[in-house]
Amino acid sequence: MKKEIVSFEGVHCANCSAPMQGEFCHECGQSIHTVLRPMHHMVEDTLDMVLHVDGRVIHTLPPLLLRPGFLAFVLVFAAAASAQLAFGVVAPFFYQTGLGYSAAIYGLVALGLGGVNLAGELGCAHFARFMPARVMGFGAFALFLAGSVVLTATGMIFGLGFASITIGGALVLGGCGVLCPMMYGMALGLFERDHGLIGGLISALCYLAVSGAMAIAAVLPEATQAPTGWLYLGLCAIAGALLAISLPAARQVTQIQEGTS
Repeated sequence: MKKEIVSFEGVHCANCSAPMQGEFCHECGQSIHTVLRPMHHMVEDTLDMVLHVDGRVIHTLPPLLLRPGFLAFVLVFAAAASAQLAFGVVAPFFYQTGLGYSAAIYGLVALGLGGVNLAGELGCAHFARFMPARVMGFGAFALFLAGSVVLTATGMIFGLGFASITIGGALVLGGCGVLCPMMYGMALGLFERDHGLIGGLISALCYLAVSGAMAIAAVLPEATQAPTGWLYLGLCAIAGALLAISLPAARQVTQIQEGTS
């Protein structure tokens, strides 16, 4: 806190030595207050900026988290994003370490699988214009589930295999490519304002879930793709249950909003 100066008699500007008539020099504009501050004041200001929570955020969060369908959409988004990123972690070990393919071959496979994921995202934007959300959501979930079953079953029966990993991964990434933008958009679409705050909260919750899934993927055995498939089946169980709950809830909220508008 700056100390207020009552009298400027005998005080001269530290820059041009002119007599001070106020807090700023009338000759050069230099402030009478020094820019040097004690270290403990700087630490206090830094902690205040970092830890200060806007009161509007505290009042916004409870109704946001309790909005029907919101948390379910966010968690499905997190499950799909976790599946996408987890495959990126384990795939190099499958293709290069386990199957012995070169980095160039794996790069081409990764490029193709990335294209499948991108096609899912573009398909979401296209089909959302005329396809009911429930149909598109469960259609994408079916791809996710099918890929998880392929990875689990082939890993348990045949072990590592180029075709089974690629086909299973493509199904998973295609389904998740649809679910991620769809769930993010539906969660954001439940609100008419504060989209920046809500989008940030969705991303933060998603990152927390993804961090947990990545930690699990990092310790899974890499001898076959079956452990990854089991991880995906667990994510499918969560996503499927939440989709069954959230999509009807979202439809009810939309009907209420249309009735009050």
